[in-house]
Amino acid sequence: MSVLISKYQELNANKNLQIYLMAPSGDFVALCRKIVMSYFPKAKVKVVNITVNKNEWADILVEVDTPKWHDIIMFRFIRSQGSVGELIVRDFHSHIKEVKAGKGICVAVGNFSEEARRYTEARLIDLIDKVKLTAMLNTVDARIAQIKGTPTKK
Repeated sequence: MSVLISKYQELNANKNLQIYLMAPSGDFVALCRKIVMSYFPKAKVKVVNITVNKNEWADILVEVDTPKWHDIIMFRFIRSQGSVGELIVRDFHSHIKEVKAGKGICVAVGNFSEEARRYTEARLIDLIDKVKLTAMLNTVDARIAQIKGTPTKK
């Protein structure tokens, strides 16, 4: 019971976490776009393609341009709260290769299984679990405002 209460308190405290987990696909994708745009500070980020798989995940393909490097990066935002296994990460990896992206960033509101972590060790895939995602969700609105040069609402 206390686990359920703490889960609801966490959802109540973080509007972006509510959107990530429960909002319609359009709002979820809009939030994911915000995360992508703020992920590489001081870089020019251009969204190339967005694919949504049912209500399970969204893939966002971007071109990132900085003074030092240029690359195509694929993000996968997974909505399930459980453990993300190796099969989903393998599927993501094959999708990265299909679109010829240089790197993948897999974001989940849950955690990643040990097999999934091992699979990514020799591949250019970063795994972002709930702890890191929560931190990103807490700061994404302020970072977007900073990029656009507009004041944040308190």
